[in-house]
Amino acid sequence: MKNFALYEIASRIVTGTISADILPTPSDGYAYAEYDPTTDPRGFHVASGKVVKDSFVTPVETIEQLQTRLLAAVDAEREKLQMTVLTDGGAKKYVYNRKATEAIDGRTIAASLLNGLGLSDKKKRFPFATMESILTGETLTAVLSRYDNGMNTSASENARIEAVAQKAKRDIRTAATIAAKRAAYAAVNWNWSA
Repeated sequence: MKNFALYEIASRIVTGTISADILPTPSDGYAYAEYDPTTDPRGFHVASGKVVKDSFVTPVETIEQLQTRLLAAVDAEREKLQMTVLTDGGAKKYVYNRKATEAIDGRTIAASLLNGLGLSDKKKRFPFATMESILTGETLTAVLSRYDNGMNTSASENARIEAVAQKAKRDIRTAATIAAKRAAYAAVNWNWSA
């Protein structure tokens, strides 16, 4: 019975191919509808008191549809919040990734060796940090250290947001009823911190 969409149930009752006493109940995730020939032989008396005519019932959101919608809402909010830490743009993402790679690579080399590299070697291995070092007059080590600090700050905030999103999605998925799924979504605390 749960496999029938509401409009199928509606048309089967009207055509007499299904009896009204086997309609799904609210606990099945559907609107409770019963055939009421005294109201309209072609319509339904819905729990809200409305009569829907011509064998058409507006589908009620199923538990699966609700879950899909709530999970998408969590994903959208996560993306919005994470983009406050990272800026838009494909080129910007490329730059972030390259700077992160340079910062991580810079950790593996002693400062004396790093600053002792020739300019052409620095440009090949650390193009962003080298250009910034030349422009600002800072040592390559100082620029890479700043990259590392920025990367860690950004990663920490994005990790916090990601943790909240993953917990929210897990809670929504494991909630067994429509009300519980809505409550799980309402309980999401995007301001949580460790």
